[in-house]
Amino acid sequence: MRSKLRTTRKLRHTRDLPALRQWLREGLSTHAGEPCVADVVVATQEAVTNSLRSNGTRRRPVRVRLDLDGDYVWVEVVDSGGGFSMADDWGQQPSPEATSGRGLLLMRCLMDVLEISSRPAGARVRMGKRLAA
Repeated sequence: MRSKLRTTRKLRHTRDLPALRQWLREGLSTHAGEPCVADVVVATQEAVTNSLRSNGTRRRPVRVRLDLDGDYVWVEVVDSGGGFSMADDWGQQPSPEATSGRGLLLMRCLMDVLEISSRPAGARVRMGKRLAA
């Protein structure tokens, strides 16, 4: 069985994203190959960016939890923003001219498991990626 890792970080601003990426890379580098680490970093950054945007100017912390257990790495991103509409077309490919709107599609493509929930008090994104043998 692989070793376990559980750690949490809080972010308040997009300027915290470089430190988040470094934290993820350091936490995963001894447990997963670079392609897996890169996928987790990109998917997590997309989820955190969405959460920070939903918080608006309130600057409430976004909590990111990293769990490594068995053959999977799990990332959970929780915010206390206003929630969002659970539209059926989430993750659809945006038009080539769009300057945003690719985050959910990227998360779905890069991770093996994606669970999204929303409530008026905030949102939760839980993602899992199988570690390469």
